[in-house]
Amino acid sequence: MIGETPVNFNEFGFKRPVLQGIQEAGFSEPTEIQVETIPLILQGEDVVGQAKTGTGKTAAFALPLLQLIQPNEQQIKALIVVPVRELGQQVTKEIEWLGKHCGTRAVCVYGGQSINVQLDALRQKPQIVVGTPGRLIDLYQRRALDFSKVEVVILDEADKMFEMGFREDVERILSFLPKPRQTLLFCATMSREINQLARKYMNNPVEVNLSQDTLTVEGVKQYY
Repeated sequence: MIGETPVNFNEFGFKRPVLQGIQEAGFSEPTEIQVETIPLILQGEDVVGQAKTGTGKTAAFALPLLQLIQPNEQQIKALIVVPVRELGQQVTKEIEWLGKHCGTRAVCVYGGQSINVQLDALRQKPQIVVGTPGRLIDLYQRRALDFSKVEVVILDEADKMFEMGFREDVERILSFLPKPRQTLLFCATMSREINQLARKYMNNPVEVNLSQDTLTVEGVKQYY
């Protein structure tokens, strides 16, 4: 990261409602992945963030979304793709928890729940949609999801999605989204498939690698 390392959340320049959510969540200082990625995301960079599970990756992308998305927006501005329902529910809960003073609405969609329940939730005009690949494609094909105003897409636990065989679905979802956009990819381990995806769909991504097992992408800027 360029410049001095922030030692508290105030130094990221977050607006007051975001800082209130952070304080009430009991977060006292940012984790390493947050320190390295939040400024890059706020600057509009594409980012590949590699760090182990439990290091604060969700807040690393959730907090910039809460900073950047206006509460009066009536369109989907951010899409978060996750491999499994449980992670989607966790991510949505954390966004709601951190953003309770921001007025931002997040909806989680996944297979196994009544699609009518999710259609009703989407009619409430959320700015953030979190979902598993299959259900996102299904809802898009039903024209229940409008991705035309999406500005940021996050692939969370991309390595797990690829291990589960979702690569084609992920690429299909990315093809639905507008360009230009900001693309963020978070994973615990790096693979050749993820490297290929980064080359194909990301714009000069900055790689932030806080794990030991890595395969470096040629042409990717790296910040340590």
